[in-house]
Amino acid sequence: MKYSAFLFLMYAAFQVTAENPEAYRKLDSERKENLLHNSGFEQNETHWQGTGKNGWSIVRGEGRNGTNALCKSRAGRGEYTLAGQKELVLKPGVAYEFGGWIRTDRLTGPGAGIAIEWSNAQTGKHLYGAYLPLMNGSHSYQEVKGLLTPRDYGFPVRYQMTLYLHRDSTGKAFFDDLYVRSVSGRWNAAMIYPIHETVTLPEPSLELLCAVDGEFRYPRKSVPHLQCRTVIRRDTDILYDKVLPIKNERVVVKPENLSEGSYHVELQLLDTANKVILGTTSFPMRAVSAEAAGKYRIAVDRSGRIAVKGKYFLPIGIYKHRLTSRSEVDLLLDAGFNTVCVYLGHEIPADIFQYCAERGLWIIPSVGGLMPVGASQLPLHSYRGITDREKMADALISDLRKHDAVLAYYIADEVDSSYADDLKKLRRRIRRLDPERPTFAVYYQNFMELAGCQDIIGIDPYPVKVTGSNEMRDVLKQLREAGRTRKLPGAGGMALWAVPQYSNLGIVAADAKDPAVYLKKYRYPTLTELYSMIALEMIKGARGFIGFNFDFMHYKKTVDPDAFRRFWPVIKKAVAFQREMTDFLLSDMPAIPVRIRTVRGEVHAAAFQCEDGRTALLVASIGPGEAEAVIELDRDPDMMPRFGNLKRQAPGVWHFRGRDIDSALVISGKRTDESQK
Repeated sequence: MKYSAFLFLMYAAFQVTAENPEAYRKLDSERKENLLHNSGFEQNETHWQGTGKNGWSIVRGEGRNGTNALCKSRAGRGEYTLAGQKELVLKPGVAYEFGGWIRTDRLTGPGAGIAIEWSNAQTGKHLYGAYLPLMNGSHSYQEVKGLLTPRDYGFPVRYQMTLYLHRDSTGKAFFDDLYVRSVSGRWNAAMIYPIHETVTLPEPSLELLCAVDGEFRYPRKSVPHLQCRTVIRRDTDILYDKVLPIKNERVVVKPENLSEGSYHVELQLLDTANKVILGTTSFPMRAVSAEAAGKYRIAVDRSGRIAVKGKYFLPIGIYKHRLTSRSEVDLLLDAGFNTVCVYLGHEIPADIFQYCAERGLWIIPSVGGLMPVGASQLPLHSYRGITDREKMADALISDLRKHDAVLAYYIADEVDSSYADDLKKLRRRIRRLDPERPTFAVYYQNFMELAGCQDIIGIDPYPVKVTGSNEMRDVLKQLREAGRTRKLPGAGGMALWAVPQYSNLGIVAADAKDPAVYLKKYRYPTLTELYSMIALEMIKGARGFIGFNFDFMHYKKTVDPDAFRRFWPVIKKAVAFQREMTDFLLSDMPAIPVRIRTVRGEVHAAAFQCEDGRTALLVASIGPGEAEAVIELDRDPDMMPRFGNLKRQAPGVWHFRGRDIDSALVISGKRTDESQK
């Protein structure tokens, strides 16, 4: 990889295109001002809040270069305080890199971390946060970093950097050389279709993400004109070299004269008007015959649908920590699930893999533990006695690929974009060992930076955070951000799966360790809320659903002993809704155009049809408050209500009313799953 990149840069120094042999100049990296004050603690506590008490102290000689550092020490559980720097001024739409250096000393539990958090400057209400991976154990200084692009909320927002030890951690952590810097311009480029960074002969086509956030700053004489130079090499031979237009953040490459084998694709972002190279990147690519591709167990098409041995399939699943017994498999199948994502996939017994294959339950084993320590909440330290991470990966994937029940590999769970290169390496390693199955990863932020890290991208917005939750703006936000990342030229998109909230978030809330707080402040989603978040995800293109989380219903048995008995039937109804929609979501029939006239609130809708002639109209309101809309179709099928307040007003005209997180579904034809009643 390094050798190829070197060749590419040397080549670029002398030639950009055959039509323009004049050398382009490369944009110099511009180091931005650190927005933090006293970032190395050389002025002791100045500008930092929460220090000098509760285990937080400035210590001399403990910094990276024998300078000052901020130390947090905790001997026992119970005390939980934060340090931070408030009043950061961040601008909407501008990208920022943030992070710092952490050293740990016998730090148990999840570890120490750095975050940027923000709140409504007028009301003080917490809005969200960007949290970097935690560090624990005993390690010398290591850098943790991430990217953040603030959104425009329409009201003033207050930002702060937060330093912390997880509530369940004891030991020491040292923080030094923290930073928040604007990124003048950021180029994200990746091959997003076909999957596996693999093209099919005889007519190969690469569909590339090519998006710029922020503004590159450099001297210019003309209005910038951005194009993407694409070079395809086989060994040292250049087989393709063209400067291509960028349309709607996408580039389509159609090389000729490729044969089966391995290639290297090199990209440059060019300002052809000012003759400047703004960025470079590269990735490996394979070309296979149509016959070979047709034999793959699992395929993903440009509509985001997966096909199992040629037959389209809608994953309807749930996360589970372990899967060790046949009774667990039977319970999931009885509820209507056809898929389970298992965090400790390496511990699944061989006979359970076999039983799942026989019964028709697909397994997505997590292999995210193969990522560097700090990137995974469940790091894998050894496998079959192997401790080297690359050898562990080879052994684990070689074992898992033998099982017919494996649908895909789960490679990342909310990993920060600073680990993008590690994720790409793991994805490519899996592709080499098992080219017949896709990789799946879930994120809640930085989708653009992570576009080239997996074959199936997932979102996990959980709108029901507390008892009073009444809107799902975060669901819409993640769908829009993932939508920008996954869209393909013309039509379709990278496969998108969603993670419905099958859990009470009080399970992981710090203050909910108090039973009274847990029972009063937190709750499970209602059936209407589950229908609604899933409906919105269907409307926006999700074609797979893996709910989180089976085990959470059992974590508060002493406080809420009836949680499973009470909420499992609700989940089963949500699963029945997904099964009812399966034919529509997998259909080759085009969506029916809808016109939405919103009276109040925010309403989204989509109309689907399938090959047997049935039609479905699905509507969702975001909340909070009342929602009302009139939805018009260009036809008037005889549709009956499944749930929600959606009534026929005139031929082809439907009237929706909802409140807060709400939805409705009407379908023509026969009900296919009676359990949804």
